[in-house]
Amino acid sequence: MQSPAGYQVRDGIAYLTDFGAVLANPSALLALGHITLVALLTGGLFVTGVSACHLLAGTAERPFYVLASTVDPRYGMTMAQAMADEATLWPLAAFAVVVVPLMLAYQIWTWRSYRGRLGASDAPVLLTSGPRAVERR
Repeated sequence: MQSPAGYQVRDGIAYLTDFGAVLANPSALLALGHITLVALLTGGLFVTGVSACHLLAGTAERPFYVLASTVDPRYGMTMAQAMADEATLWPLAAFAVVVVPLMLAYQIWTWRSYRGRLGASDAPVLLTSGPRAVERR
């Protein structure tokens, strides 16, 4: 940040004190406008390039035929056609009934196993970067 605001340094670590000050920071607002403008320009150039490729390849009209077939309900899928039949749904339901409780049990076991074993000092230096990150190790 070019003009930092909304934080306080304690023991060599920066702590957020005022989130509103961070959002109202003039350099942050300027950066937000810059990033938004660049993102829109990049997206526009990408879409323009894809459109030019379709025009040069002669496939520019094809999406309009697909659109016409999806607008008219006579050519679309009905709910009965979109649903899977019972031969497919029963194995999927059986799989879900068995696997979902196993996944939940594994998550609970993992949480209980590692609870209290790891702290901030166990994190790699890259995750706790700061002025005194190497000294703490």
